[in-house]
Amino acid sequence: MINLFRKIRERLLTDNRPSSPAGRYLLYAIGEIILVVCGILIAITLNNSNHSKQLIENSDSKLVKLRQLLYKDSISMSLGINNSKSIIAEIDTALTLLHKDLSYSDYKIVITKIFLIPGPRQYIPDRSIYDEMLSSGDYSIITNLELKGKITEFYTTFDHFYWIMNSYGESSEYSDLRSAIYREDIIRFKYVDEIAKNQESSEGYLHFKKAISDESKYGKFENFVYARKIFHEKIVLYNEILLNRMLHKLPIEPKITKANNRSEK
Repeated sequence: MINLFRKIRERLLTDNRPSSPAGRYLLYAIGEIILVVCGILIAITLNNSNHSKQLIENSDSKLVKLRQLLYKDSISMSLGINNSKSIIAEIDTALTLLHKDLSYSDYKIVITKIFLIPGPRQYIPDRSIYDEMLSSGDYSIITNLELKGKITEFYTTFDHFYWIMNSYGESSEYSDLRSAIYREDIIRFKYVDEIAKNQESSEGYLHFKKAISDESKYGKFENFVYARKIFHEKIVLYNEILLNRMLHKLPIEPKITKANNRSEK
């Protein structure tokens, strides 16, 4: 490109040669300056183009990694949903057995399914790459606006649901229901521990049966059980929304390389 400009300049100088040496020198100097400026502009344009291309490639690479993390998150989310559904089924079984004339074997089942089943699987997405892309500016370079919008919506919706679940779990209403069953001596820790250790708990059985014969205490215990069920129903509802709507077509399954296979072995 520079050689082309130089040939054009030489032809112009030949065709329109000034009469004096000073004029010819001035034209030559102006031509050199124009050539240098053009060269700088071309270099800057090429450099900017290469830099922009590199930024897009870097952003695309991080986007793939982000979607692979979302794939792992989707698996964790599915496990959390199945876990809460299992707990709901256990609670439903306990509710069918919960009545004032429950037998000793039913008492052990109720205590086991209400107090001794594992708690909810807390799912928190891995935001490392997403936060890195936001802070570095790579996220703003994403050209697929639909994909970008879905990713933003997923994290925003998760934050909102997570706040709701924490607010519910820490609410005074839920805490009061949980505290009331111990405060009003409906159940005692030592009796729950006996069931957990598979020990004889006839004393605990008689104590619990007497407690729920009181209409008020029965109602409070039942409300506590339903509150636990509602908590897990919310987990299922919110995670299914995130999984089936927010993450639809977003996750990419990570490719398993030979190196990964060797490291796993």
